[in-house]
Amino acid sequence: MGKLLYAVLVGLVGAAIVHIATLFLLPHYKPRDAWSQLAHVSEPYQLTPVTGSGANVVPLVRNSDPLMRAGACRFDLANGGIHLFSPRTVPFWSLSIHDRAGQTTYSLTDRAATNGVLDIIVLSPLRMADMRRAMPPEFDGAIFIETATAQGIVVVRALMPDQSWTGAVDAFFAEMGCEPLPD
Repeated sequence: MGKLLYAVLVGLVGAAIVHIATLFLLPHYKPRDAWSQLAHVSEPYQLTPVTGSGANVVPLVRNSDPLMRAGACRFDLANGGIHLFSPRTVPFWSLSIHDRAGQTTYSLTDRAATNGVLDIIVLSPLRMADMRRAMPPEFDGAIFIETATAQGIVVVRALMPDQSWTGAVDAFFAEMGCEPLPD
């Protein structure tokens, strides 16, 4: 009976130590998620560079490929939808939508776009039904994405095949819009 009581007490003390250590470490790890990092440096609907070099780059994406550049934009579909567009083209781009927890909920590439032009509308299911009833003519060539992700991050990546494409890729991101659609 004494050994059993000793084992139970050692187990309880060990569990208490682990739980206390977890509570102390939680604030250290919490602000490291993508949403929090972006929230510290940019407003919603503001495209933020997440790869490359420079003072304004937020290193959200581990980029082992030096030929890819990426930008991220936070959104909240409770305020309406989001319109992502760039009048510039690049050899290849991809887009992914992530929820606040960082889980990918949607992705596509330029092969789904008209002439490879980035023109994406992201809407909630309810807003999508409204949009289908009265489609604005300016969104004629846009790709519509319906998502249940209320708050999230859109990440756009662009291929830079070699250094001669640096200017074109920089212009693609510089002229990219990440705008809210009014409710």
